[in-house]
Amino acid sequence: MFLDWTIQLFSWCAPTLTHLELQCHETRRETWQYFLSEINLPSLQRLKIANGTAMIQPSGILQFLSKHSSIRTLLLLRGIQFSLQISRMGSLPKPILPSLEQVIAHPSYLPWLLRDKKQCPKLKEVTLLPECRFQLLQPLSRSPMDRALETFLLPRSHKLDLIGFRLPPDHPGLNAWLRSHIGSSAGGGPNAQSNLSRRSEHILPRFIHTKHLRIESIQFLDAVGSSNSQTGPSRLELIARFAGLFPNLEYLELLDIRASANRIPPIVDAIRQHCPRVKKVKIGHASAIDIVWYGRSGFGDAVNVN
Repeated sequence: MFLDWTIQLFSWCAPTLTHLELQCHETRRETWQYFLSEINLPSLQRLKIANGTAMIQPSGILQFLSKHSSIRTLLLLRGIQFSLQISRMGSLPKPILPSLEQVIAHPSYLPWLLRDKKQCPKLKEVTLLPECRFQLLQPLSRSPMDRALETFLLPRSHKLDLIGFRLPPDHPGLNAWLRSHIGSSAGGGPNAQSNLSRRSEHILPRFIHTKHLRIESIQFLDAVGSSNSQTGPSRLELIARFAGLFPNLEYLELLDIRASANRIPPIVDAIRQHCPRVKKVKIGHASAIDIVWYGRSGFGDAVNVN
């Protein structure tokens, strides 16, 4: 009864509903499937799935998206059950999504969202979001992150205004994944890349059109100002080297960092050293900094730019 009442409620407000966020806990996947198949929101512009325990099948989400061409922002964050193989997604309706501008999602969705050049023609921002269980230590030839970068984002990179990474900061394999792109110069011992594909070293330098990069959830709090001489470069240095692989990068955002006065100088120094073309950096929620003039304004303060 409650489910039917909820569906009826959505039908009443459907003409004006523009934002939908799903956070219902411990709902059976059959219920989600039925709910998503029954509602139709012609004015929907933003869809977010933010609950970590929802048992939502990809087929239900994809079917829902295929009938909502008005969506401009898509956030598929948690609660998606990736049991549907990529090969089977081809039988689902193609989501042209002519209005989609921003997507934050697990890399497994990109083969469906960006299956051909006609899909998502207005897409400008893509942020890759591996779930916590995503194994960054597995061989890079099987990494969904790297497959998404090379196969789906690289061909569209000339049309994208921003590429982002929302990385799990506490994952034990994150540093190894960063080193796999940086190469042997990242240090960490002679066997630092023993389980990683060297092919990943050649992916990021091919993004010659990417000028704006955003990296979230990297927790610099312990990395800034710390010394990791025994274990290799700090997380800060790895991130700076990783960003520096984008050859024409001009604007770098490092979010989830407290932009206190004592943390800004080492971050700026690392970016200057490893990202020579970067002109602006945004640290946390503070205004962007013109790093060319940072520390040269007479009082050592940043020159904020819009």
